[in-house]
Amino acid sequence: MPIPKAAQMNAIKALKDREKYKDKPMTRSGVITAKQLTTGFYSKDRESKIYSFLSRTKAAQNKNFTDRRQVAYNGWGGDPLLKYLKKKRSK
Repeated sequence: MPIPKAAQMNAIKALKDREKYKDKPMTRSGVITAKQLTTGFYSKDRESKIYSFLSRTKAAQNKNFTDRRQVAYNGWGGDPLLKYLKKKRSK
C-alpha cells in the first residue's frame, strides 16, 4: 500500500537518527517496518500493526528527534501515517 511522502521521509530520518544512540531505539519489528516504509509502501499484513503502534505511542510524539521514543514513533511513519490510516479506516 502506498504511503504519504512525509511518512516515508519520517522512516528514512528515523533509521538515520537511531544510529546516534549507543543503545539503538526501535525493536526488530520497528526496524523492519521502517525499512519497508522507506520504499514508500507497506505490506497489507503490517497495516494493523502500524496503526496499533502509532495509536498507542501518540503521546510520545513531539516536534524533534532528540528523544528515543520519537525516533521509534517516526520510524513507524509518525503523524502523517497515523492520520492517513485513520482516514482510510473511517471510509
